[in-house]
Amino acid sequence: MTNRILKLLATIFIVLSFSTISTKAADGWEIAIGLKAHDGDVDAEGSETERESRVPGAGIQGDELTYTTHSKQIDVVSGFLEVVGQHGWAGLTVGVDLIPGSATLGSKSRTEDDLDEDQTATSATYTAKAEIEDITTIYFDPTLYVGDTGLGIYGRFGGTTMMLNTLETLESGVNSASYPNERMFGLVQGYGVKWKHSSGFLVKVEYAETNFKNITLDSVTGNLNRIEADLDYEETAVAIGWQF
Repeated sequence: MTNRILKLLATIFIVLSFSTISTKAADGWEIAIGLKAHDGDVDAEGSETERESRVPGAGIQGDELTYTTHSKQIDVVSGFLEVVGQHGWAGLTVGVDLIPGSATLGSKSRTEDDLDEDQTATSATYTAKAEIEDITTIYFDPTLYVGDTGLGIYGRFGGTTMMLNTLETLESGVNSASYPNERMFGLVQGYGVKWKHSSGFLVKVEYAETNFKNITLDSVTGNLNRIEADLDYEETAVAIGWQF
């Protein structure tokens, strides 16, 4: 967290240095497009309830609850498209940011002793892995501009949606279970600075946090197991683009 803030402050200092070059601020609406490099951390915590039956309530005496936490650093590149409005010192940007492809959050394995149909003890290995893909953010940036320097300071408010894919590797066993994929939604808040040259060249530096809605997944195979999870994401990002 400290290293991320230091890197953010250093990059902001560079942007402020560029902003000493005088530019002509133009009122009205413009379009901005560009690329953004994200340095982010995903923090997840959750629990899995293992039951002895697919019948709700039938395995209450044998329910086993397992808690876990996991953190993962994600470095990705996205593309953004914005509509930028400015009137004097005030402005508003409405944008959409898309991270293509997928990113793996990690994997975890466990080995369990179980009974097969003949009541013979067997050992089964269960490996769970998750990935996220199609990360799309829609955001609103209220902005304050500093004279004719081309410099703007903004807050960020918006929403993010992404697909969480569960990738289980199962061996036969009573407690083996697989889970469905789930689309997740989260609220975004953050802040940043940007600088636009009179040629239209644009640089942005920002910090944002996303708090995703808690999810509950019931297994679709094996026993009626359940996963409950909470996922949060924070990042610093540097963007370059063109505004016209």
